[in-house]
Amino acid sequence: AGSSRGLNAERGVVAEKQLGVEHFGTEWEERDLEGKWRLIYTTASDVLGLIQLENSKLVQVGDIFQEFCGDNLQNIVLLSTPFLLQPAKQGDCDGGLTLRVLQSWRRVGPRTIAVQFNEAQLGEVQISDQLEQIITPAFLPRTFLNMRILQFIRGLNLKVPLRSFEKGTENSGAPLSDGTCYHLTYLDQDMLIGRASGSGGTFIFEKVIEEV
Repeated sequence: AGSSRGLNAERGVVAEKQLGVEHFGTEWEERDLEGKWRLIYTTASDVLGLIQLENSKLVQVGDIFQEFCGDNLQNIVLLSTPFLLQPAKQGDCDGGLTLRVLQSWRRVGPRTIAVQFNEAQLGEVQISDQLEQIITPAFLPRTFLNMRILQFIRGLNLKVPLRSFEKGTENSGAPLSDGTCYHLTYLDQDMLIGRASGSGGTFIFEKVIEEV
């Protein structure tokens, strides 16, 4: 968090420490990936570009997660805009708007997975208290139209199909066309480190302990 998830980090220092941790990486079990992981550092230009939007003061970028459930994977980004939506702050807020990228994954090597991008979703809108008071004022009659507008906003859910890699044989073990491979170089019960193929960057996550 102190490095703005990589935006203001001393990359050489982080890379040296990362290599030291990766030295202890071993082959992992697929069940070890299960659950939600919070991004704490990345060098990926697309993710850093998203985080950098906060400099405009028009967008808040809260927690960024990866969540594994069976052979499904979600990238989750919590967002907000001042006044209009509930805040999105790291660690303690659900955000006012949630971006989800739905994917499928399969193992193609001892420490490598191939990812298929399926769909992007934008929704789970939580408007700010101020905006709700404007739409449905407390001291004026709440008309049917007021309530319908509020329900529409809260129920907003945009879905965009994503171009995914072409179907390949289940056991080919090779990267598929238009696909992305991630090399999971370290995994334990608290930390996940991955490197995207090509120049996709490196990612460091911490495990999220879900409250029961």
